[in-house]
Amino acid sequence: MRGRWQAAVVACLGSFVPIVSPAAVGLVGLRHGLSAVVQVAPWALLPSLAMLASGGADSLLTMASIAVVIVVVVAAEVLRRSASWASAAIAVTVAGLASAVVLSAVGAEQLAATTALLAEMLAEVATEQAPLPIAATPLFVAGLFGWIVAVGALVALLVSRWWQALLYNPGGFGSEFRQTRMNSAGAIALAVVVLAGWLQGADYRPWAELLSLPLLLAGLALLHHIAAVRGLGTIWLGMIYVGLVIFSPLNMVIIGLAVADSTINIRSRIAAR
Repeated sequence: MRGRWQAAVVACLGSFVPIVSPAAVGLVGLRHGLSAVVQVAPWALLPSLAMLASGGADSLLTMASIAVVIVVVVAAEVLRRSASWASAAIAVTVAGLASAVVLSAVGAEQLAATTALLAEMLAEVATEQAPLPIAATPLFVAGLFGWIVAVGALVALLVSRWWQALLYNPGGFGSEFRQTRMNSAGAIALAVVVLAGWLQGADYRPWAELLSLPLLLAGLALLHHIAAVRGLGTIWLGMIYVGLVIFSPLNMVIIGLAVADSTINIRSRIAAR
């Protein structure tokens, strides 16, 4: 926040620490707008572009790192203009879909190499234990790429907004995030598409997970709201996040809560009580 060069240094060196670089880019975008962030973002891309050119790192992960920075630039501008986390999450999801489509179109070589590596890993796992419910196909890997990009960008944007609140509006991030709620038509339409994706089989599951991100964010915001109103504390929320990692069906429960909140406004019912 002190100047362009300080931000550029943090964005560049932060590439070696997860989330720091795109979060720094997002902070500049949220505070100073698009004209400032486009001068800082290239410095965040520089280490990844150098690794991609040298071929010294996994090219698909490096491409994902590049895509995350670009998506954060777009999402930060959407959030700055709309002040809506629902709109920002939708922008991240659309950008994640676009990155997966672009990868399928222009990154066939990297996609094929990663698919072959995944197939080899799954074959090793299958000899030791029950097969995992995932598929080693280009369609699956492309969807997984888009999901990784979208999740990375969304987490970085959350960190950016948190940093901004710490600097200029202490305590404001929590109250803003807890108000996140999708409109009923959008939530129902998105839930139907997500359910259809899940029913299509393993190839489409990462695509369904990608499309579910706005609903998942809204559901988590509702749970944070309930925790704040009921005084449940951080342990309760921590258990939910651990459950998201180790028990994937919990995602569908949280998505269902988001859809219910968008249609019957659970927050208002809690307030009425």
